[in-house]
Amino acid sequence: MNPIGHKLFNYDNMYEDEQEKLWRQVCAIDKVRNQLPAYRVIPNLSHLTVLEIGCGDGSICLELFKNNIFKSYLGLDISKSGISAAR
Repeated sequence: MNPIGHKLFNYDNMYEDEQEKLWRQVCAIDKVRNQLPAYRVIPNLSHLTVLEIGCGDGSICLELFKNNIFKSYLGLDISKSGISAAR
């Protein structure tokens, strides 16, 4: 298997551009808004733990947090800049 993604992108620095960060934050608002109806049918969201694989800079996590969707969150990413931004 050829790790083609690593040849096409510089994942380590992928999340350093501030303009791209703003775009991801704006997009996360609609993504979470589309998910809210599914979360609202879950009783007692205060116990919910979210695992996001490929969390990038944590933009979706931030929107979920703003909407009180989870008790705890674990985000995983291969990008050093993404992990740094998400923290």
